[in-house]
Amino acid sequence: MIFIGDRYLTDVVFGNRHGMLTIRVAPLTRQGEPVGVLLARLVEQACVSRWTAAGVKAPSNAAFSGAPAGACAFVRQPVSGAT
Repeated sequence: MIFIGDRYLTDVVFGNRHGMLTIRVAPLTRQGEPVGVLLARLVEQACVSRWTAAGVKAPSNAAFSGAPAGACAFVRQPVSGAT
């Protein structure tokens, strides 16, 4: 099962905690987002930056264990500075 979302602390963490492959996508737009959501995104980015600096990696997923080399080539790391 794959969980796709644009929020780290809700979508990605929920999916990871429930054993799903998670894919974080960029929001379609930030226009009209409430201030609370914008603040939450800043907190999320700070948490992810801290976890990355500490060497925390995403959990492995059974869907990709034993996959042939290059099978996950479509997965890319977040662009530095992107939110």
